[in-house]
Amino acid sequence: MTDLFPAESNVFLLALGAAYLLSVVLVGLIPFAAHTRSSFLKILHPAVLIGLCEYLKRALAPGFAAALNGVELLLGAWLSVHLVVNVYVGQFLVARRRLQVSSIVRDTARLVIIAAFVIVFLRYVLHWNLAAILTPSAILTAIIGLAMQDTIGNFIAGLLIHAEKPFDINDWIEVEDKQGQVRELNWRYTKIETVDRYYMVIPNNKIATQKVLNYSKPVPTVNEYLNIGVSYDVAPLKVKRTVEAILDANANIDKAERREVFLHEFGDSSIVYRIKYAIRDFSIHRQVRDEVYSAIWYRFRQEGIEIPYPIRTVVMHRDPPPPDDARYVDLLSTMPFFSGAGRDSIARMLRFGLVHECEPGRKVIEENAEGDSMFFIITGEFSILRGGRNIAALGPGDFFGEMSLLTGEKRKARVEAASRGTLLEIDRNAFRVLLKNEPGMLRAIEEVFSRRAADNDAADKDARKGEDIRQTLWSRFKSIFGMA
Repeated sequence: MTDLFPAESNVFLLALGAAYLLSVVLVGLIPFAAHTRSSFLKILHPAVLIGLCEYLKRALAPGFAAALNGVELLLGAWLSVHLVVNVYVGQFLVARRRLQVSSIVRDTARLVIIAAFVIVFLRYVLHWNLAAILTPSAILTAIIGLAMQDTIGNFIAGLLIHAEKPFDINDWIEVEDKQGQVRELNWRYTKIETVDRYYMVIPNNKIATQKVLNYSKPVPTVNEYLNIGVSYDVAPLKVKRTVEAILDANANIDKAERREVFLHEFGDSSIVYRIKYAIRDFSIHRQVRDEVYSAIWYRFRQEGIEIPYPIRTVVMHRDPPPPDDARYVDLLSTMPFFSGAGRDSIARMLRFGLVHECEPGRKVIEENAEGDSMFFIITGEFSILRGGRNIAALGPGDFFGEMSLLTGEKRKARVEAASRGTLLEIDRNAFRVLLKNEPGMLRAIEEVFSRRAADNDAADKDARKGEDIRQTLWSRFKSIFGMA
């Protein structure tokens, strides 16, 4: 190298020592954070030692130059690794930018830096012919390749996983039917902590060829599905409303996501219902499942809903007497809505309906909510609210929610109990049975649509507009009930 100072001059050494002492004093006086001060000193010390080596190469005999060059390269490699891995990646990307950088990236950076310095050391310090060293025979290449194929495959798979990012550290994933949280990703394997709190180490090349489910991406909210078998004697509407109430009462279930109960299949001994809900964190999925199943058992016992055993047993018993629904039939028969229906059809519909006993203040339906059922008031008073204002009061003999059942519209208002009362709820399936047996009810339905069209503000100014509204509602009704 070019001599910056004469060998006999100590000016360079004095300047180097003064700069070192000044840096140490400034670091001690300025209130840096502990990790910042430590990182600066780790940069300062090797830099000073490199400068000292440069001075010694000029002050000592030329025979020491090769050894000092090797020391400089060693210090330079250590300094480069510290600057790239600890300062840039550790302090800037991870600590300041809040980015997740896996250990495979850090290890790869260390390997590349050290390999570069080793090549420089061999070529310019030891003066080795690298071309001859790095060109082995085909047999040696094949032996090395076969011996390290798993290691090389894991390394390449680790790099691909980090580049494509199918998952990050702390994500919940499923691999080989095992669910767990990612705890470590390095150049050879991925370590996950399973739901049973033990570590499972999976080679990266196996992950690259397996189906991986990520429960934390793209959003941490996870849908859960449960199956429950219920007796054929229980109406689906009652089962659905009971399970929906259980889901609404669970604090760990995300209320912003849609909760649904589907009739899944007719089994040998029960009707199987499929329950869907969402949780915000996959780590509590077993806890929430336990809560839901436990609540179903207690609530079904309370409501008299049977969960049958999957066995075949011949039991001789008399059917219980049918419930006395005469007063409900009498009340519904007087409603204009059922003017075209016979008492037997109304009584048959009641068996598929659900009776609610409502306390004052109970919310029956919410404004703008989805719905496929309507309600008939048996006893009590109920308030109709729209936009937070009380716009009407309904009593025995009245009904509401009919447009959601007939046309699929969202609920137009909120309804809550003003006093203790009783409601009969029927869903679209029960109404379809009634409509099939009593086609004369179509006239009453047309009357409902005519009243809805007449209540529209635009219909007051244009009679044709009112007729268009009525025809639109009628078309939607026929489409929903298969009459198009």
